[in-house]
Amino acid sequence: RRWLQTELCRPCLTHPIFHWWTEFDSVGIQDFCHEAAEFISMASGDVLFFARSEANCAYFVVKGRLQYIFDATSTCVSSESGLISEAALWCDWKHAGELIAETGCEVLVINSNGLAKCLMTSPAVRHVISSYGRAFCSLLLYSAATRSEEEMQSRLSEVFSLVDTSDLPAPEISWFSILPSLPLSCRLLIAAVALKATPRSGWTFMPKRSPPELLEEVRAGKCSIMMN
Repeated sequence: RRWLQTELCRPCLTHPIFHWWTEFDSVGIQDFCHEAAEFISMASGDVLFFARSEANCAYFVVKGRLQYIFDATSTCVSSESGLISEAALWCDWKHAGELIAETGCEVLVINSNGLAKCLMTSPAVRHVISSYGRAFCSLLLYSAATRSEEEMQSRLSEVFSLVDTSDLPAPEISWFSILPSLPLSCRLLIAAVALKATPRSGWTFMPKRSPPELLEEVRAGKCSIMMN
C-alpha cells in the first residue's frame, strides 16, 4: 500500500525540493507520501479553501480545472499551475483568496504537520528542506518590506501578518531564486544528487569538467547544480 501511494504521488511531486528528496531518500519519500499526502476528489462548485481561512496544506491539481479568486480577479488553475499555497508548508499562513472547482477535479493535498513529522527521521533531509523553507519565508518578508506603506497598512490583517500575496506560485519566490541563497552544505547535497541521478546525456549543457570538479565549483560558490 505504501509503495502504491508513492507511485501515485510521484508524478505530482514536480516541485524541485520534492524531486530532490525522491532521489536522495527513497524510503523517506515513501513515508512522506504515506503520512503527509492524500488525494481528494471535488465536484464542480466545491470550494477547496476560502479567503482568510487558516492554511496548513499545499495543493497540486492532478486533473480538472479550478478558479482562484483574489482581489476581484479570477485565475484558472490546473495541473500546469504548480504547487498551490506552498507558503502553508513553511510558515503560519492564511489563504489570500478562494479556490473553487470549475469542473470535476482530483487534487493532491500535502499536509504541513505530516511533512514536519517525516522530516524528523532524516537529519540531512531536514537540513535541506528546513533551509529551503526558511529562505522561502525570508523572500515573503522581503516582498512585504518592498511595498508602499499605504498598501501594507491596508493589509495588516491579512496573510502572514504583513504579506498578502496570492496563494498561487510567484516567479519572484521560486526554487531558482532560492537555491543560490541556501547554505553551502545544502547546495552541495543538492548538486551531488543531481550529478549522481542524471546521466550525462540528460544535461541541458555538456560540461567538460568531471563531477568532482563540478562539486568543487559549487563549493567555491561559482555555480549551483540541480535537476530540472
